[in-house]
Order: sequence, then structure tokens, then C-alpha cells
Amino acid sequence: LPLLAQAATAEPGHAGIQRLLDQTRSEARKVEIESLNNAALDHFLKNNYGKAKKAVEKALALDPGNKKAKDLLKILGPLG
Repeated sequence: LPLLAQAATAEPGHAGIQRLLDQTRSEARKVEIESLNNAALDHFLKNNYGKAKKAVEKALALDPGNKKAKDLLKILGPLG
């Protein structure tokens, strides 16, 4: 990702580089959200509800419409 950002800076008008950079950022964001959801589930299974809730809140900050994170937050509401 940093190299693509450098390339986009070096060639600001290059549509292909910008498209690839945007796509890579989007995919990285999806992976981060999924990772946060998985971490929340892991914390939940270990009865660490506070950490689970923080991970879910971070996922929702990145994607407020994320169904998995919303469902986890509903479960965690009374627990953490």
C-alpha cells in the first residue's frame, strides 16, 4: 500500500495507479474489519467482554453498516 501511494504521488494523473490504490485500500479496510470482528469473537469466548466491545466499536467506526459487528454489539450490550 505505501508503494502504491508513492506511485500515485509520483504520477498523480495515472488512472490505473489511482484505481489500483483505491481498490487496495478498500480491500485492506475489509480485512481490518474482519480481523476486528474475529478479535471481538475471540475476546467474547474468553469472557473478556470489555475488549470484545472495543473491537466491535472499532469495526463499526470503519463500517457503520457492518452486520456482523452490529449483531455482536447487540449481544455484548448487556454484558460489557
